[in-house]
Amino acid sequence: RVLEQAARWDAGDFPVHASESGDASATFDQIRDLARTRGLDFVNLSDHNIITQHSLIAAYQDGVDDLLFLRGSEVTTYAGHGNTVGNRSYIDHHIGRDGWTIQQLLAQVEEDGALFIVNHPQLDLGDLCIGCAWKHEETPWAKVAGIELQTGAYIYQSIFLDSVLARWDGLLDEGYRITGV
Repeated sequence: RVLEQAARWDAGDFPVHASESGDASATFDQIRDLARTRGLDFVNLSDHNIITQHSLIAAYQDGVDDLLFLRGSEVTTYAGHGNTVGNRSYIDHHIGRDGWTIQQLLAQVEEDGALFIVNHPQLDLGDLCIGCAWKHEETPWAKVAGIELQTGAYIYQSIFLDSVLARWDGLLDEGYRITGV
């Protein structure tokens, strides 16, 4: 679906979880309505470690012509979370099983024609959220499209923004082209 042919800036939200995720109960109608009240152009629906929402998104999108629903997946590992934008197939999140690595996961995302965004990279809550902070030491950062700079409420809360900005600045200084989300 193309909502606008001309080049422009678009406002959106990453990642957005719907009722398929297991940790959210929002319907597509509720997500659409909230996005409209905030003036968003798109939302990236990326439920945890599944793609069952993709066909639902495609069917729902036919009735909505003022908001783009991007398909994606939240990729949840024990050493960090990320979300994909535009994947067509299931992304294997089982880092460590049968030798599966973060390098292979990001290569799979790339081969699927999708983008990868690291979510809440500095959000280390210990046992309250295992795998929330990004701790994949061998991350091939050239394959990462974005990094989440702020997580949480829509209204600004600086719970870890300074440390995320420092990490992002460091990656940019190393020459990586990573978009702040």
